[in-house]
Amino acid sequence: MSHPDDERFTALIERARVLGMTDAGDVRWPSVLGDVQTCAAFVEWATHHPRWCHDVADVADRVCAKPLEAAAAIVANIVSTELDET
Repeated sequence: MSHPDDERFTALIERARVLGMTDAGDVRWPSVLGDVQTCAAFVEWATHHPRWCHDVADVADRVCAKPLEAAAAIVANIVSTELDET
C-alpha cells in the first residue's frame, strides 16, 4: 500500500545519500530536511514504513524528541545502511 508521502520522503533520503550525509550532526540537515512540520511528518512516515521502521528503532535510544534531530538521525542511519549495502 502506497503512502501519499512515499515519493517526497524517498527523494529526501536519496538526496541525503547523494550528499553522503551519514552523520546526524551534519550542519546541512536543516537545509535537506526542511521545517519542523516536514521533519515530524518524516519521522511519522518512517515509523510506519515497512523498510525504514527498523532504522527508527535503531536510533530511538540515541535521539532527542525534537523532530529535526530525530529525522536527521533516522535519515543518517538509512543512508549509512544503504551505503554499507552497496
